[in-house]
Amino acid sequence: MTSILYKPPFVRVYILKDNKYEHKDYKEITLKEGGELDPDKIIDLPEKIPFRIGIMLRKRKHYDNSPLYRLVIIDKNEDKILPTSYELAEMKVKETESKMKKLKELLKKYREKYGEI
Repeated sequence: MTSILYKPPFVRVYILKDNKYEHKDYKEITLKEGGELDPDKIIDLPEKIPFRIGIMLRKRKHYDNSPLYRLVIIDKNEDKILPTSYELAEMKVKETESKMKKLKELLKKYREKYGEI
């Protein structure tokens, strides 16, 4: 437990080591939304955890115009953010829409060449 209060952004990580928890506090911004990751500000976790974490400063602001932050999960081996389930669903929708558009174009070309069935 700690008595220090932090203003955002911050992340506190607790790591079990020799039957005791050690904590590390991080206040550095890893990236600004839409920008590049700063590899020096990625938080490495113990080897058994299959990802790293970071803090992203979002473009959107809080209702009182204060900054918003997001905890991001970063690939263990590459400097890329792992998508959330919502982002994966959005990508799937866009992929499906793209396939539908291509199929509609193919159908149009077929109808132009062979007419209606």
